[in-house]
Amino acid sequence: MSFKIYSNLRVYLSTLSIDDADEIAKNANDRDIAFNVGILNFPFPYERGHALKFIEGATEKMFRNEEMHFGIHLSEGGRLIGVEGYNMLDFNNKKGEIGYWLGREYWRKGYGKEAAGLLVSFGFNFLKLHRIEARVFDFNSASKALLEALGFSHECAMREAYFDGSKYHNEEIFSVLDRDYKNKLEINTEGALPYFEERVEP
Repeated sequence: MSFKIYSNLRVYLSTLSIDDADEIAKNANDRDIAFNVGILNFPFPYERGHALKFIEGATEKMFRNEEMHFGIHLSEGGRLIGVEGYNMLDFNNKKGEIGYWLGREYWRKGYGKEAAGLLVSFGFNFLKLHRIEARVFDFNSASKALLEALGFSHECAMREAYFDGSKYHNEEIFSVLDRDYKNKLEINTEGALPYFEERVEP
């Protein structure tokens, strides 16, 4: 069971499969990525076995409507360059929390903003969410700028909520509501739509 999310962008999203394991491991094996995501929860070194375990868990949670994760692929050639998704879905309150990372060689090229925009538009247009949240550590200025560019608002900082093994950092909360979202994309989906439509109906 798989599907794709795409628009007139340089990237598209596709549900994860075991075929993605090697590319995920290759791109994720970076200490800076682990540090930005949360080094106590994101393995480093990152190996193929970690990718397989993540894909298996993500697939199970998707079928339970708890989380939904996608590979970020280049529209030209289809190469996987990162992963993003909804780390938490709450259909009772119509909200979700997003997370994302890209392989280092794809940083500062605008791919992250395009991919995140696609994910947020999918959440509002297809999942019918009302609120989308993101949590960013205080040192991750690039991620904060990305969210602000998409119209997210900074809500608060959870003081010293993240421990990197030697130091505490604030965790900052950003959000955007459906009525305030200014960057909506015309998205298309391809794949197992009836399955998901049946399960995300309010």
